[in-house]
Amino acid sequence: LYLIFALIIRMVGVKRVMRYLPPVVTGPVIICIGLSLAGSAINNASTNWFLALVALAVIIIFNIWGKGMLKIIPILMGVVIAYAVAVVLNVLGIKNPDGSVIINFAPVAQAGIVGLPPLQLCKFDLTSIMMAPIAIATMMEHVGDMSAISATVGENFLSDPGLHRTLLGDGLATAMAGFIGGPANTTYGENTGVLELSR
Repeated sequence: LYLIFALIIRMVGVKRVMRYLPPVVTGPVIICIGLSLAGSAINNASTNWFLALVALAVIIIFNIWGKGMLKIIPILMGVVIAYAVAVVLNVLGIKNPDGSVIINFAPVAQAGIVGLPPLQLCKFDLTSIMMAPIAIATMMEHVGDMSAISATVGENFLSDPGLHRTLLGDGLATAMAGFIGGPANTTYGENTGVLELSR
């Protein structure tokens, strides 16, 4: 589907395609992808609601009142400050509501220096075609992210190298990852802020 969409964009031109994919279309798709992760976030937060609320409060504060670089990285600041609070609570001997320690480095000490998942070649299954429409959502995310990245760095990547080329690369990378048993790739809109951070 990525390759087909890239070919369509190449044939009809990016301007004609972008008329049908304005921010009002791509934005909600990216929001829906984010909201689909809400269950996982709630599950993780339920371990220690206090720390989760500290992280959320920090993110909101930096997002609304942050200046300069701090406004660009509110999620990173939420992680760092909530972790610092967790370290203080751990030193004071305070535990999670379920009785477990807040910070446990035992799994880190037991882990290998390098960890690789097992290599597994793909197997074709006709029922997997049911997953194909998800590619439409990730393609919309790709278009939205490329637009955001272009605005962030001040260059029009939709024209050069071209949306059809970035989609082609994304599609080929996802196909290769799937072929060896890995997860699909995505453009990860969260990383757009890193471009601003790293210049």
